[in-house]
Amino acid sequence: MLKEILKDAGLEIAEETAIAAAKAIFRSLPAIALATENKYDDMFVPVFGILEPKVIELLDGINKVDNV
Repeated sequence: MLKEILKDAGLEIAEETAIAAAKAIFRSLPAIALATENKYDDMFVPVFGILEPKVIELLDGINKVDNV
């Protein structure tokens, strides 16, 4: 029983950390892309806003206990 409790707690911490990291990355990606000399990566900037909710949704599935 203790193993399951600790597993769930660990998964929740991992999920929260992964989501926070992904949000930070998605906040900084546009600035990084626009700051480079390579202009090809600029065309991906609008896509980041579309990808972010999908990535967050996937990361939210790390701890399946809280998704019931």
